[in-house]
Amino acid sequence: VLSNSAGSGDDAPDYNAAKACEAALGLRVARHPEAQKPQCLEGVVASLPASDASTVAVVGDRLATDVLAANEIGALSVHTRPLDTKGDNPAALVSRFLENRLLLPLLRRLGAAP
Repeated sequence: VLSNSAGSGDDAPDYNAAKACEAALGLRVARHPEAQKPQCLEGVVASLPASDASTVAVVGDRLATDVLAANEIGALSVHTRPLDTKGDNPAALVSRFLENRLLLPLLRRLGAAP
């Protein structure tokens, strides 16, 4: 699991959110204190046992970060709705709205929908 909250620099140094996610999901949460998605994605994939991006699925609610980054490294991308928008910064809310209302319909028309 790669999150911009659990396992990130905001969660360091104790990584309590990452530990809680691991306990709840039974999955490893990547620690990436230096960078957020999408900048850290390639390094996190390289740290996996397979380290082959084609074996990774990136699930996210942002076209311009999650889906684009996955496509750039050759991973499968899965575009979802956000689980929760409480606490999102205003820029992320506006960006997500514009991506879903303007960019996504355009991509679908061009046959390149995520």
